[in-house]
Amino acid sequence: MNIIWYGLNCFKIQTKETVLLTDPFESSVGIKPFQGQADIVTISEKEDLDNNIKAIKGSPFVISSAGEYDIKEMSIRGIVDFGTNGNKEKDNKENIIYVYEIEGIKICHLGKLNNLLSNAGLEKIGQIDILFVPVGGGVTLDGEKADEIINVIEPKIVIPMHYKTKGLNLKIDEADRFLKEMGAMATEKVDKFSIKKKDLPEGETKIVVFADPN
Repeated sequence: MNIIWYGLNCFKIQTKETVLLTDPFESSVGIKPFQGQADIVTISEKEDLDNNIKAIKGSPFVISSAGEYDIKEMSIRGIVDFGTNGNKEKDNKENIIYVYEIEGIKICHLGKLNNLLSNAGLEKIGQIDILFVPVGGGVTLDGEKADEIINVIEPKIVIPMHYKTKGLNLKIDEADRFLKEMGAMATEKVDKFSIKKKDLPEGETKIVVFADPN
């Protein structure tokens, strides 16, 4: 599969047969939104800037709630977890965490998670190969909390998301704080990440950082 990052929480995950898009954002955030076709779109927060369904070409299958879905060759689970500090009355917005199984690889997209996961949430997520984790702070985890999450989930690959990039008008941190926490400041940045199940790393967690898409 090939993974491309468009900024914030928006990724395109593409196989030979299917294009899955996560959290397409609006142009009001200051950077260019995804423009193209997708077969499946997952939305972490329904009433949010990351719910730009109208910009997607074609007739994608849209998932915006918890549950289990089998579409084409992808298995998708949507999970609600308000974390160790959160509750429905206090946090107002419901964040959906998604676990995808694609080509035998388990991927978790934490959406706009803003606190540590509950034990029940961790159990639902299970063992993960690739973790998309927000690191910019503000309405999401910051670098320190993201590091804590990673140490608990222990994925094979970590891809940071939702951090400050060129042109973005949101008041959030750059990725440097997170990379410092992880001891990965010299990580090479990629435009596209391609991975097969047989190539998943063993042992120490690998950090994959995307180049600024703008």
